[in-house]
Amino acid sequence: SPRMLAQNRSHYGEPHVEYVRADVFSWDTDDRFDLIVMGFFVSHVPPARFDGLWARLRTWLRPSGCVWLVDERWQPGFPRAGGRSLAGPSHAHRRRLGGRHYTIVKLFYTPEEITAKLDALGWDADIRGTGERFYAGTASPRR
Repeated sequence: SPRMLAQNRSHYGEPHVEYVRADVFSWDTDDRFDLIVMGFFVSHVPPARFDGLWARLRTWLRPSGCVWLVDERWQPGFPRAGGRSLAGPSHAHRRRLGGRHYTIVKLFYTPEEITAKLDALGWDADIRGTGERFYAGTASPRR
């Protein structure tokens, strides 16, 4: 969001950092990266866009590059990835934040599930649980 970019720029901005507000599903760049960080984002990717996103990430990495990711993992009481919690898409869930209700995309995976999804797309992933609430790890395109 513009507000978060402005906040980051005012607190941590460096002259060599380029701030870009873009839709990751349509944005593209000729730049290539050693590392792409995805913090608490994978769980919000709609299923129909998952494969395409990882295809894009592959093109943005240098040959030895990787993606590092961290996200909230599935735990008992959470809806399963692909499970239905609303009378709508299986990835839509209701969340209450600050007294208001929101419909959000939220897919809870186990480390094993996200690793298997990436393996099927041609990625070598090392993703592990970091306790009960989160998973984290790296993924590199299989060459």
